[in-house]
Amino acid sequence: MIGDIAIPIRTTTRNKKPEISTADKLAHIHQKQAIRPIIDPEMGSVKFKLPYVFGLEVEFSDDESAMSIIQFNIGDKELAGHGIGSRLLRHAIEYGFENYERLQRLTHASANLALLNTVIKVVGEEYVSVCNRAERYGFGTARPLEDMFQTQPYREEYPYLVDSVEAALDRDAFRARTADI
Repeated sequence: MIGDIAIPIRTTTRNKKPEISTADKLAHIHQKQAIRPIIDPEMGSVKFKLPYVFGLEVEFSDDESAMSIIQFNIGDKELAGHGIGSRLLRHAIEYGFENYERLQRLTHASANLALLNTVIKVVGEEYVSVCNRAERYGFGTARPLEDMFQTQPYREEYPYLVDSVEAALDRDAFRARTADI
């Protein structure tokens, strides 16, 4: 995780089933064992969903070496911070490894700190890099990820938003890291 930065959750939220408490929603989500992929042949994407959650949508490059996050939305603000994003991302990467032998990279454009921390939790900080205002930090550079928030000015209109996130995907390291997520 990047530092101890508390970020405001500034997402729009559509509380699915507001009559159900957050605790009951979380209990139902954690009871759900399998997250099955939903393949969208028209869009060429794969979606992963849980109850009360908008979910995660990814697509794979033509050469099958990269998985790009198209959309990642937990939905209710109250559900954020409970490991749901990590669980969805882990399942998406597992699906990629099972179906795309050449998968080596995860990418996403314009990510907030919450998504960046989710990628770090699932993949490992040592495999993650970010680009922000044409500067690259993390994996493959001499600058640690934390330096980004010390060298880049805070932008009020986009708090803790990076231009892109990229992660190298190592099958063995991923499986060892995510055994308990």
